[in-house]
Amino acid sequence: MDMPPSRYKVVEEGRRLVVIDRMTGERVHRQMPGPSRPGSSPPQAANRAPLPEPAPRAAQPGETVLTTQRWFDDKGPRTIALRGDASMTIVVAALVVLVVLGIVFAWAGFFGLFVIAFLAFNKGTLPALRKGVTVWLDSLEKV
Repeated sequence: MDMPPSRYKVVEEGRRLVVIDRMTGERVHRQMPGPSRPGSSPPQAANRAPLPEPAPRAAQPGETVLTTQRWFDDKGPRTIALRGDASMTIVVAALVVLVVLGIVFAWAGFFGLFVIAFLAFNKGTLPALRKGVTVWLDSLEKV
């Protein structure tokens, strides 16, 4: 048993492809909307231009501006103005993390990298660390 012929056929006219409706014998001039799927966005949303990102906040005298990213801050990307000793706190925290990683690597050697990789790729570890960093950044923002 053969399949019935398609309702539409495509022909070339003047180096252009044209769709012909076999039932009416005329060209198809408009694009038919495809079937909509539950949960899909309406076709008009695809034509809208994305909203521009807000301009980064300029640093005031005596403060440092930190722009966070989504991979380490649940509220990121956001811009935080660090006043006073808050910027020094971030530098000290980064140095502590580097020293701890260096000690782990020196103590456990190459095996330490596997432990760190296991913790980094564990499902529960990264969201918990990200939440902790977000709370810590929120406390720095209020200083």
